[in-house]
Amino acid sequence: MMPHQSFNNEAVSNRHKLLELLADGRFHSGQELGRTLSVSRAAIWKSLRSLAACGLSITSVKGRGYCLECPMEFLSRARLLETLDHRVVDGVSKLTVFTEVDSTNQFLLDRINQADFHGHVVLAEYQSAGRGRHGNLWLSPYGSGISLSLGWEFTTPPAAMGIISLALGVAVVETLCEFGINNVGLKWPNDILHNRDKLGGILVEMRGELAGPSRLVMGIGINYSLPRKQALVPGRKVTDIAAIADPLPSRNVFTARLVSRIMEMLMTFDNSRIPNLLERWRQHDCIKGETVTLETAGGPIMGEVAGIDESGSLLLRVNDQVKSYTSGEISLRLGR
Repeated sequence: MMPHQSFNNEAVSNRHKLLELLADGRFHSGQELGRTLSVSRAAIWKSLRSLAACGLSITSVKGRGYCLECPMEFLSRARLLETLDHRVVDGVSKLTVFTEVDSTNQFLLDRINQADFHGHVVLAEYQSAGRGRHGNLWLSPYGSGISLSLGWEFTTPPAAMGIISLALGVAVVETLCEFGINNVGLKWPNDILHNRDKLGGILVEMRGELAGPSRLVMGIGINYSLPRKQALVPGRKVTDIAAIADPLPSRNVFTARLVSRIMEMLMTFDNSRIPNLLERWRQHDCIKGETVTLETAGGPIMGEVAGIDESGSLLLRVNDQVKSYTSGEISLRLGR
């Protein structure tokens, strides 16, 4: 687990400037880096340690200097905007790209009453306190993932709010397939898996009335190119796009395409489209028929996954009876 970084504007700026120089994946001497940034070698060393604490793998070789484990492509607001599908550009009220932020979801939740909340897309190279479901941390090393949040208001809310998380999962998988990344599946309610390894996750947070106007913050985290030392930790079943895509798509192009798919889904959403979205989700359900443990507030429940119902709830066969569950966390059996 990576330690949280307290944000200091000067420290953030120094880290990012240094990372821009190292992003080419080549060796750079401490002297060269210090001269380019007009700082001491001690300051370079301090920034390097700070970047390592953000999860990056930086190699040091005497006589050669420092280099990143692999080259890095930074997110570019200009490139993202020019790559978005022209049909959804007007739906994006604002596009914000952070170097570092505590949480993209929290940033939007703090601004949920602002006029430009609806359609506000937020991305970050690094989150110090990214969130998953049930308050779990979403940890992603600096520049190694796609940390995306989107603010949206439903004047007429969906028949079941759980549908939105499933619809986002469909958008993610269909984007991956568009780039030739196959064998990707969905695990209810919010996980994106590749051959049972976790590739990404979704977190939807709501403010408002269930029967009236509702404002949602939709967060998506996808592993793009993890440092190998993190991806290969024993018992940590995770993967990334870099490990399964050939060729590796541009991080900016992939992100713009994902945002376009999500925006298209939201801009055309109405309850009449729910059956189609659910059917598309079922096509990518990768745990139907498996025996799992569902962790609920009332305790664990073991059963066989029977799919989802028309409201997007989980169907679980327990003692020869199929029961519906609206919440919980599924644990897969080990050794499969």
